[in-house]
Amino acid sequence: MPRISLRLTREQYKALKLLVEEGVFPSVSDALREAVVKLLKDRSTQTVRR
Repeated sequence: MPRISLRLTREQYKALKLLVEEGVFPSVSDALREAVVKLLKDRSTQTVRR
């Protein structure tokens, strides 16, 4: 799996860490991966509707 780097605000990172601490995601990486999957799915749906 390819790796990427990105910059988040401190607040964004804290919010992601909180989701991990609450057990919503096993890791920050998993939370970001799910967000990317959702973004790509939403975008592909928008493209089909046009």
